[in-house]
Amino acid sequence: MITIGITGEKGSGKSTFTHALCSRIEEFGLSTGGIIQIPPLPDQNQEERFLSDQSTGEIRLLLTTEEIQGWPRRGRFSINEATFEWARERLLAQAEKCEFLVIDEIGPLELEGGGYHEALVELRKRGDSIPIILAIMRRELVEKVLERYPLECTQILDVSKPWDEELEKVIRLE
Repeated sequence: MITIGITGEKGSGKSTFTHALCSRIEEFGLSTGGIIQIPPLPDQNQEERFLSDQSTGEIRLLLTTEEIQGWPRRGRFSINEATFEWARERLLAQAEKCEFLVIDEIGPLELEGGGYHEALVELRKRGDSIPIILAIMRRELVEKVLERYPLECTQILDVSKPWDEELEKVIRLE
């Protein structure tokens, strides 16, 4: 299972970069799938965060600053566990149907056994039948993520570097 890591600081544009990368990949006739966060508009207060199914475009609310009964809290956010369940199902269903599988993002929740953790463990078990994974991770968590989920990380793309140079590492720009 080959993995390309996409990293940067919190709020640095990892999801926006990943959208651009997926567009470039698709221009070459390759398929992408998986789950990607919808980047907030610039200078907007992030009161809600959404996930999108890369294959279908379906969108689900993941986090909100509103307190919602029955939703666990983490920091200032309430977490929609039903969206994580949906996301895990989508990742596993798409894993063998696309050439690049996006997982946005592998972070503290996964390292604690929540979020996408179960899907990551299952994907690891499937091994070579899995496409190339585009794994989004905060820079400070890369080593911990790669240790927890022994991913064969062949490339780390850093969104703080010029995007054309980073995109070129994955797919030749024309």
